[in-house]
Amino acid sequence: MSEIQVNSAAQATSFWIAAALGAALCLLYDLLRLVRLIRRPSTAAAFVQDVLWWSAAAISTYIVMLVLSRGAVRAYILAGEALGFVACRLTLSRFLMRLFRPLARGINS
Repeated sequence: MSEIQVNSAAQATSFWIAAALGAALCLLYDLLRLVRLIRRPSTAAAFVQDVLWWSAAAISTYIVMLVLSRGAVRAYILAGEALGFVACRLTLSRFLMRLFRPLARGINS
């Protein structure tokens, strides 16, 4: 049986690293949204883009869990990643998309 982190400082650090990963994944998704605003992809291309994004998200989550908890699935790491994604989506992402839309319209014109 693997050792469980009992150090709350280590758990808090892992949580915030996972939150940063969630925010980075949100920003990566915003970049994908910008590409879709500039050039409307076909249904198949959108599917491939989504699969690539989900693959990147899964691999990065796996690597973070491997580094932070020796590969063990920890709920606080998943919660940190989800919190980072949602926080970025509700704050920075909204601001960026307000900037991206006129940019995309200008490029499409």
